[in-house]
Amino acid sequence: MNQDFSVLIAEDNPVNMKLSKIILSKISPRIKITEAENGLMAYEYVISNNPDLILMDIQMPIMNGYETAKAIRTIDHGRDIPIIALTADVMQESKQQAE
Repeated sequence: MNQDFSVLIAEDNPVNMKLSKIILSKISPRIKITEAENGLMAYEYVISNNPDLILMDIQMPIMNGYETAKAIRTIDHGRDIPIIALTADVMQESKQQAE
């Protein structure tokens, strides 16, 4: 990775946030990580910033991951940002809803 790559992590669980940051830092020390503790914070961040990737927890306070992803898709530059859903839920229904 020659240039900095920015990742927004939307995660309300501090342990999961730390784990995500550790994994990303092992991929590349040049990844710029921004944290959002809830969906509203993630949405507000994307209004004025354009991360290369969003890692989004599904179950968060204020706005859950589904609501947040829908809101981000209403922002012009938010339509093309890849969003990867993160969840501990193993139900097929959750997987289908995230697609």
